[in-house]
Amino acid sequence: MAATFVVLKRTPYKKDGIIPSSKTNTMGQSLEQNYLHIIFSTKYRQKLIYPPYEEELHAYIGGTCKKLGSPVLKVGGYTDHIHILCMLSKKLGPHDISTENKSQFFKMDENQR
Repeated sequence: MAATFVVLKRTPYKKDGIIPSSKTNTMGQSLEQNYLHIIFSTKYRQKLIYPPYEEELHAYIGGTCKKLGSPVLKVGGYTDHIHILCMLSKKLGPHDISTENKSQFFKMDENQR
């Protein structure tokens, strides 16, 4: 959280010697960054994700997160699971992002068959 405190003083223009002063206390915008770590695994932890398909899958998931307003920091995993590290969207909650990614994954999987 950022805070700004400004004290303004002007030189006296009156003969009575009073220096007009105004104090302005303003708060800066608060910065909130929430990271979301999502893990998807294959059914029964079957080893189904291999290099030719893996890179395309990671890129597709990254694009889906970006469309939802959650920029991806890292997508990775192994043959039986995927890790997604992204920023949490300001408009959607964690459940919405994970549900949309899961549905997009299944759509992509059906198109690959």
